[in-house]
Amino acid sequence: MGFDGPLYAFSLFTPTIISQLGRSICGSVCLGAEHSLGFSSNQANLLSVPVYVWGCILTCIIGFLGDRLGCRYHINLGLFGIGLVAYIILIVSSNAALSYFAVYLAVSAIYPIIPNSVAWVASNIEGTYKRSVTLGIAIGFGNIHGAVTANIVSCVVVIFTLSHAQGLYSIVLGPNIG
Repeated sequence: MGFDGPLYAFSLFTPTIISQLGRSICGSVCLGAEHSLGFSSNQANLLSVPVYVWGCILTCIIGFLGDRLGCRYHINLGLFGIGLVAYIILIVSSNAALSYFAVYLAVSAIYPIIPNSVAWVASNIEGTYKRSVTLGIAIGFGNIHGAVTANIVSCVVVIFTLSHAQGLYSIVLGPNIG
């Protein structure tokens, strides 16, 4: 469940990146004090909706492909690779537009991998009691990971380098433990 942590942090840093994008667009073009600060927090939250819609669409597509092709592990490895690239861009980038692109890459990996992994684990465990305990442990540790990640993000308000590095760490370890 290597992507549960980045999933929790994702909703916390996405509006900030969109708000920075508004500053870079409006900072040099718009005149007036109310426009020079970029998008308001409400606007930034509303502009994050297309990111989540994209994640929903890809989750449905990946779920369909995982069922039809029967190779959930290989799909997960590809998604881990996409997430790796996304978080490297988020750590290195100081350009808001590039960070926004990396947000779309990250959601392309983070959202589909969780249900795909849960279905993969559930289909590989025999017996209802073993399956229920295994899924409970996997999802429980994923949620604990998410709580840690959310606390890391709340400590670093403006610069998310530590949070992105923790997300990258989770992605690197994900195929090995998840």
